[in-house]
Amino acid sequence: YTTVCQSVRELGGAVMEMVCKRVQLVICTHKAAQQATQRVRKAVKQNKPLVSVEWIQACRDQNERVDLEPYRLDRRPMVQEALQKYQRHRNEAKNKSDNRIKTDVDTETKTQDDVKDLAGWTEPVALGCCCVCHE
Repeated sequence: YTTVCQSVRELGGAVMEMVCKRVQLVICTHKAAQQATQRVRKAVKQNKPLVSVEWIQACRDQNERVDLEPYRLDRRPMVQEALQKYQRHRNEAKNKSDNRIKTDVDTETKTQDDVKDLAGWTEPVALGCCCVCHE
């Protein structure tokens, strides 16, 4: 990780910890792509190119920005399958959770507060912070 970050900086690029609007592409290992890590999923969701570590090595070797296409991981079938598997797993978990809450609510008369307790929601806590992260 540190070697890749160093290479990016030496070639004039910037390293961001999170995938955001300013990110142009995401460099990751084949393993991270196959495991559909959070950054990989976010990059794909935001239509950011996902390239292998070998791309930055090729840029360094040729001392210029090389074509991304041969190094794109987001277009490989194994990565697409991993993302689809993750999405299926997530949907199944959501359906199970929805069914459990619906069953619990249907079997007894519940108030909104009771449903919140079943879902694991908590009341918001004012932290006196200026940002919206905690609201």
